[in-house]
Amino acid sequence: MQASLHDKKWIRHENLVWIMIAQALAIFPLLLQLPIWLWAVWLIAIVWRVQIHRGHLSFPSTLVKAIAAGVVVTGLLLSFSLQFNVHALIGMFFCAYVLKLIEFRTKRDGLLLVFLGFFAVASQFLFTQSMVAAFYGFITCLVLVAAWKALYLDRPEKTSVKLRSSFVLLLHATPLMILFFIVMPRVEPLWSLPALGGSAKTGFSDEMSPGDVGRLVKSSGTAFRVEFDGAEPESSAMYWRGLVLDYFDGRSWKVYPRGQKVQQLTASDSIGESSNSYYRYTVTMEPHDQHWLFSLVAPISVVVVGDEVRLDQRLFLTTKNPATKQVQYRAVSQLSDSHGPQSFLDEKTLAENLLIPESLNPKTQKQVSAWLDEALQPSQIILRALSLYQESFYYTLEPPLLGRHSIDDFLFTTQQGFCEHFASSFVFMMRAAGIPSRVVAGYLGGKKNPVQDYFIVNQSDAHAWAEVWLEGVGWQRVDPTAAVSPERVENGIADALSESDLQLVGSGAYGEFPWMKSLRQRVDAVGYVWNRWVVSYDRQSQKGVLEKIFGGAEPWRIAMIVVIASLALGLALFLYFYLINRKRPLPIAIRLIDKFIRKAENLGIKRSQGETVSSFARRVAVERPELAQSTLALAAMFDRIAYRGDVSDLDKLRNLIGDFPKMTNKYFLIKSSVNR
Repeated sequence: MQASLHDKKWIRHENLVWIMIAQALAIFPLLLQLPIWLWAVWLIAIVWRVQIHRGHLSFPSTLVKAIAAGVVVTGLLLSFSLQFNVHALIGMFFCAYVLKLIEFRTKRDGLLLVFLGFFAVASQFLFTQSMVAAFYGFITCLVLVAAWKALYLDRPEKTSVKLRSSFVLLLHATPLMILFFIVMPRVEPLWSLPALGGSAKTGFSDEMSPGDVGRLVKSSGTAFRVEFDGAEPESSAMYWRGLVLDYFDGRSWKVYPRGQKVQQLTASDSIGESSNSYYRYTVTMEPHDQHWLFSLVAPISVVVVGDEVRLDQRLFLTTKNPATKQVQYRAVSQLSDSHGPQSFLDEKTLAENLLIPESLNPKTQKQVSAWLDEALQPSQIILRALSLYQESFYYTLEPPLLGRHSIDDFLFTTQQGFCEHFASSFVFMMRAAGIPSRVVAGYLGGKKNPVQDYFIVNQSDAHAWAEVWLEGVGWQRVDPTAAVSPERVENGIADALSESDLQLVGSGAYGEFPWMKSLRQRVDAVGYVWNRWVVSYDRQSQKGVLEKIFGGAEPWRIAMIVVIASLALGLALFLYFYLINRKRPLPIAIRLIDKFIRKAENLGIKRSQGETVSSFARRVAVERPELAQSTLALAAMFDRIAYRGDVSDLDKLRNLIGDFPKMTNKYFLIKSSVNR
């Protein structure tokens, strides 16, 4: 009954401030993702609640609350095109949490707002699971616990004291949190949540036109990170294969939408760990809203937990679901410059990889016809085309615009371009010569991060090259960019561009100071470790950790580990607080008052649990009137020492408690007059 009555007390100014600060921190990440008009809803709720506290407005009636709920629900449904999905549910939760602030009048309402704040913190991880988000969530929980504590305080307390006690409380929960994170079953989400608001993703689209790769290179974003298990190939051999572009309409190259035979890739246990021709690696790919993955040629096995990986005859690697969030996959590849069938191509594949618009680029077709008139072999035609690029071509990010006959303009007029210009023109010449060929788009190389020994493949490493099919060889990789700028292949893009072009690459990242580069590498390494071992901690990772640490992943073993660990943690905390309390000496005033209480109990007057010293002294005075004056005096003296820090009366308190209960009121009056 007392708790119920206490809940009905109106909140103090300090409680309101803490609740509003905690709510602001909890909903800020959600506001960045939800429709912008919800900012207005939150601001209205804040202003209304402040005006209520100042006495200028009243609490909303049932009718007003019903109208407000109807307006926000209608607005959310319209914002999400009448689709009642996860995004709309988060928006409704946000509105309920914010509007509840207007109703906040009792401690019970404050507790509900605190608990809803914890749900808001959890909701932000549906959008991002970065280390920054985790740190922000921890700070928010710290403030929420402090607001929780403030609801129960009847007297002011320093902000630093509240936050320190909140931190200690969260610190006590950390061991169990880590334990449950390690052993709890990893359940795949019931939905895939792409970023709200159509946030831009950087990466390849399903087609390539002149200038597309050049524009992508100017991006400062990261495409993916790669960690090798054991041996690492040379950076110049890291052709990260992505799109296979085999349809040309005269301007753009596209992925031909044919239904080739698809192979589902799974883990291969038959590949030797020490084989020099195979490379095992883990890719952590940033979201790009597409289905394709990137791998070295040729992939032997690729595993994405919770998704299906497919590989067609072109070595076009795709997943069933688009990469709307960070994806981690393990792969094994056999590094090779050639792959595929060596004896023949089926008629459909042959026709598709020889197709060119006959009415376009007549100069190029005439040049190729001259080579054919010389009865050159396919390998000789390839060398002749590559030698053409070595004459007077220039590698640049800002080539001149091309007209309708784009290949002719590039080869015979501008002769300036980026990798897609060289790959596109080369494949066109090969097809005109009757050599099956296609364009491959992906990334080349990567920069080593020495802090954690992994490679960062940036968007600035985007590249395009060609593949030609030769009898007895199969699909052979040919990189015509190497004929113009071998530095691009051997050393990376930083050595291939001019100073003016280099400032356009990755927002000028190559011109940064050494200390800034070192700092960026360290920050990226910390984020990579977080993503590698926390965000990407899936069922397979958990199984490996449990088998390595505990010898197995069976349910009974996990249950036994949790029970033992919980008991051990509880015992450790008990011993810690017990020893701390033993080592910490009690203040003299407390020890003296304990002596007084024991003497009073010897008189048959026992102190009740939770009874204050003053209340106990008053009860002693009632039951033993002859001791009333001395008992009340020592209680008042104890209050001055304990709560005001006035230690000048400490000796008097010691004398009073030493004489208790021998002295009577008459004796006390005589002794007091003598002391004065």
